Amino acid sequence: MNRFLFLFLLLTGTLSAQELSYGFEVGLNFSSFNGPSEMADDGTNLEMFSSTNGFHVGGNLRLKFVDRFGVKAEILFSQKGGKNIYDGEGIQIFEATDDSKILSEGTRKTIISVTNSYIDIPLVAYFRPVSRIEIFGGANIGFLINSTGFGEFTYNGRTSLGGDNIDFIAELDHNYKRDEARSASTVEDFEEVISFDVDGKEVVFPASLSAYYLDYETKEGNLYNVFDLGLVGGAHFYFNGSLYLGVRLNYGLLDVTNNTYDISFTESNGVEYIPRSDIDRNFSLQASLGFSF
Repeated sequence: MNRFLFLFLLLTGTLSAQELSYGFEVGLNFSSFNGPSEMADDGTNLEMFSSTNGFHVGGNLRLKFVDRFGVKAEILFSQKGGKNIYDGEGIQIFEATDDSKILSEGTRKTIISVTNSYIDIPLVAYFRPVSRIEIFGGANIGFLINSTGFGEFTYNGRTSLGGDNIDFIAELDHNYKRDEARSASTVEDFEEVISFDVDGKEVVFPASLSAYYLDYETKEGNLYNVFDLGLVGGAHFYFNGSLYLGVRLNYGLLDVTNNTYDISFTESNGVEYIPRSDIDRNFSLQASLGFSF
């Protein structure tokens, strides 16, 4: 009994020497994907990754052990993603209305901006070398709750039989969690279609392509994985005891894409795409304004 009383008094004294506080913050995200680029035969890059803008908002809980050191947990709604551009030589496999597949070679250009919305939970330790500056670092756990992409796809090419030139432009309207394989974004999309003959066979598909329409026969999970894990580090500058301006880097450690959908657009296995299984990671720079109570 005396031992339990001693432990209780020790724990109570420890917590009383610590300080628990909370706060909130809101800010902008500048995000991109960090991954390998597909290469042309001459060694030039066919893919480019650039940043897109989003925002984050949420709250935090802070436990101060001593005046200059403590730990902090946050929960944030955070938009990440990036802009992906493929521009150059490439193949395209079409499915005709008689269910046969047709391989063509030419040039393709895809421009798509992806927005992935996460619930992020950063867990960090912080240190204040001076009263107004705080530096911190730790880990971030992310759970994907929504994933969309918008852009345009352009293709120009011919088949090995040397038939008529294939030339078309399609809009990209992707909801990676909701869309099914070979489904249009909406019913109305089937009212406006792209139709042409390839080597005497008819090819028809919607003018607005959903996420898994053109290149995938079935859907095996979503393109972007639900769980992400990364490293986070940054600094806060305090204008006073509560208001601060912050900047942080968030670097993902896991592949954010499902390998099922990592396919090559420069070579094929007959009339089947060849998988690449790239590792694509999240990378974000975040700027925020926060208030600590």
